[in-house]
Amino acid sequence: MMDVAVGAPSSGIEGRVFIYMGTSDGLSPQYTQVIESPFRSLGSPAQFGFTLRGATDIDSNGYPDLIVGSQ
Repeated sequence: MMDVAVGAPSSGIEGRVFIYMGTSDGLSPQYTQVIESPFRSLGSPAQFGFTLRGATDIDSNGYPDLIVGSQ
């Protein structure tokens, strides 16, 4: 089973992305990783995780990459 990334643009201060691991029994009920926003906005929150795009190997290392968008 594939892993799943869930964008949470209103979570925390500037937004987060939660990673859930796929197992042979299905999707793990608890996230295994949290990606915090690297952005610190001066005005409104950055909303990191607003958009997600994956399943493409951008850096040609043999693994699919995850692109996280922010407003």
